Amino acid sequence: MSGDQYTDEQRVDFFVRASAFFGERVREVGDEEWTLPTPCEGWDVRTVVAHVVVGDAQVPVLLSGGTVERVEEFSPSVLGPNPLSTWRGTALAAIRAFAAPGALEKHYRHPVGEVLGRAIIGFRTTDSLVHGWDIARALGTEVLLDLEICDYLLDFWFPLAKSLPDSGYYGPAVMPPEGADAATRLLALLGRTAS
Repeated sequence: MSGDQYTDEQRVDFFVRASAFFGERVREVGDEEWTLPTPCEGWDVRTVVAHVVVGDAQVPVLLSGGTVERVEEFSPSVLGPNPLSTWRGTALAAIRAFAAPGALEKHYRHPVGEVLGRAIIGFRTTDSLVHGWDIARALGTEVLLDLEICDYLLDFWFPLAKSLPDSGYYGPAVMPPEGADAATRLLALLGRTAS
């Protein structure tokens, strides 16, 4: 996995910033908008938020040496009566787990195999940033992705690009337009188009 030019403190900072971006998008969802379709095929806004909440909730379990299973279906019921509050609690718990001294330097039993904490935080940063963009698209709002985080995630995913469609979470990469910025290239790598 590339991206060795980043410190663990930077990786945690990127996750915090991506999580804040996601939270802003959740805050914007109106009562009648939770069932809007998103760029994730078959997933509405509520399902996307449930996916991120479940993923963040797994982080403290994984980083404390526990095991978690791959979740294929994301029940909106995990969000409870206040999705924003539920998301905030799981995001803060994930941040605390990632920020623990040495947490990113250890190997953990993740559903995709034994991986470093640095890989897990890359997965989670991607989910928060890109699914925040998915929610914005569902709501019809334009958002700017943090280009510094996008550069980091491009470095993170580039060695794994060929395996992304097989993950079941990302569509085939699309060709970005010539001269595209890091945000457009990241979205294209993960099977999305910014237009």
